[in-house]
Amino acid sequence: DNMVVYLFISFLSGYLTYSDGSYAIGKEILDGSVVMRMIKPIDFDMCFLFQELGNKIISFALIFLPITAGVEVYRFVVNGAFMLDVPMLLLFLLSMVLAYGINFFFNLSYGFLAFFLKNLWGTDIIKGAVVDFLSGATVPLAFMGGFGYVLQFVPFASLSYTPVMIYMGMYSGAQIAMRMGLEVFWLCFMIVLSKLVWNHAVKRLCSQGG
Repeated sequence: DNMVVYLFISFLSGYLTYSDGSYAIGKEILDGSVVMRMIKPIDFDMCFLFQELGNKIISFALIFLPITAGVEVYRFVVNGAFMLDVPMLLLFLLSMVLAYGINFFFNLSYGFLAFFLKNLWGTDIIKGAVVDFLSGATVPLAFMGGFGYVLQFVPFASLSYTPVMIYMGMYSGAQIAMRMGLEVFWLCFMIVLSKLVWNHAVKRLCSQGG
């Protein structure tokens, strides 16, 4: 029963925290349109962020609410009682916000590599597969023994595993505080990393389509 819930909520968290910043940046460098974005008096990263936030609001209403309701109906049928814990749900949503921030700035940093490599299509596919595995979206980290325990401290676990475990009530209060503290740390780390990579990448712009 827990595995069924894990699969649905893991898919949901992965979908809502997904960011296609690396693909978008790579595409704009290929066709040269990145130049038009760069000459505008706006932050490059914030422009991508608010473009994605519009889609996330729609996804939350059309996907998150129906799937979550379906999962809770399933849990009620299986357990004979409502299992939804409102405080845990709120912490889950907060964890998802932090997870999206981590994923966004990570993909932004990765996308800036297109300034050096010119084309990220192949490596972007590999990156997606590796991140899915390391985040616990493919296989729960609890199934990986000691290796899975180590992976819980890397940023990718925050993208899927941590929010799902909070939703399912698998963490104690101290564990939730520690895991969400890690999310805040990795979010700050990714923001700083994106700024550092951007400062180097912008000096090497050579778009193939421009």
